[in-house]
Amino acid sequence: MHQLIQLNARGGVPVSVDDGKPWIRLYAQRACTGVRATKRGDAFSIEFVEPMTLTNHSRLARSRLRVAAPGWVYFPELRQVQPGYAAPDGEVRAAWRRLQTPRDKSAVPTRYDAFCDALDLVIEAGRQIEAERDPGERILPYYEVLTAAQPRRSAAGVYLFRLSRPGTVQQGGMVHLRNEPDLRGRVTATDGELLTIAFDVAVDRRRIPEQGELVAARNEVVQRVQAAAAARLRARSTVNPALLPLVVDG
Repeated sequence: MHQLIQLNARGGVPVSVDDGKPWIRLYAQRACTGVRATKRGDAFSIEFVEPMTLTNHSRLARSRLRVAAPGWVYFPELRQVQPGYAAPDGEVRAAWRRLQTPRDKSAVPTRYDAFCDALDLVIEAGRQIEAERDPGERILPYYEVLTAAQPRRSAAGVYLFRLSRPGTVQQGGMVHLRNEPDLRGRVTATDGELLTIAFDVAVDRRRIPEQGELVAARNEVVQRVQAAAAARLRARSTVNPALLPLVVDG
């Protein structure tokens, strides 16, 4: 609700309508919420909440509709909705239909949409490959732990781990001790078999065994950044509005 209020103040909440469906989609920073008008038309009830997947990023990029309501109020139960409230379902759908007029094909060539569709598929395939990776590939056995020199004002523990075999984790990746999952840290440097890890908090050195295993967390940051960039490219909201024609046509 807080995000909806913030978006409302910045020009309106992005929305889209699924043809033939009873709900309207509201988009916030990390989630897409499906809402439908109540029988009395005095409120929207929540149908579902979805993460901002590539499909939802694509829907958002294609939508030009924003709803700037006088205010957003949350009621845990429908019976708590007070008289005087209204859910403008009809107005939103009418505005959506007006915006769905056929676009000038010469303005946005079909090949541009086809390129963006293919780009979405590639990003989604990369996400699925990462999600289905063998968990064993994320396990990083180590045989020695060294305490790294730390800045005086640093309260976190920084340690060097010598790996038994090369790992796939990159600088900036998150790891944790396999038998101590609450001991999480970020890889700040990699040098062959040597990993430098800065833990989130100060660590009791006795909790870190001399030999053991680290587990690399799945990194979804890359996919999120790629999806956001692809959505901006499709919507022509990149810093250079001509970037899409340059990429496709050369």
